[in-house]
Amino acid sequence: MKETETLLTKTTIKAYLERMKQIRKLRSDKKAESLFNKEFVVETEQIDNLHLENKIGNFIIECDEDDEVGGSNKAPNPMQLLLSSLASCSYLTVSLICSLMKLKVTHLKLRLSAKYDLRALWNNETNDPPGFYAFHFKWFISTKEPLSKIKKVIQKAAEICPVRGTIEKSNSFCQDIFIED
Repeated sequence: MKETETLLTKTTIKAYLERMKQIRKLRSDKKAESLFNKEFVVETEQIDNLHLENKIGNFIIECDEDDEVGGSNKAPNPMQLLLSSLASCSYLTVSLICSLMKLKVTHLKLRLSAKYDLRALWNNETNDPPGFYAFHFKWFISTKEPLSKIKKVIQKAAEICPVRGTIEKSNSFCQDIFIED
């Protein structure tokens, strides 16, 4: 198969296969804890008004609210960033599975939409937590592979996508507060 017939490079596929091999080999080893458990930290500070700067690793991601709620609409709002994270993770997972299965997929596009009822923030009569509901994934795939194979890829990706798993599962939250003067 030519390099152009896959979504990911041979180098990327090799790196993923090596990582999967390490995980399988060290699955229950004490060493696995330090190798595979990662903690991500984001530091968020105000630029001005509702416009924020988030530092994560070597990256800076800005966030803002739209002018309807007093923001300046200079960057995506937190919910848009969350939806973008889900779309990106889903896309990457599908492209990885297609490449590992050596499926001839030349182009992949995802359009992800979700509903968000702003009334849950201020007038929540149903006691549902505010947030997205009714996620709708629309996949556009250039391939000659059978639809049945593509459906299996999409289903497997849905099962192993870490962002989707985070959204679907119940989590614990804790907070520490430090007053600085």
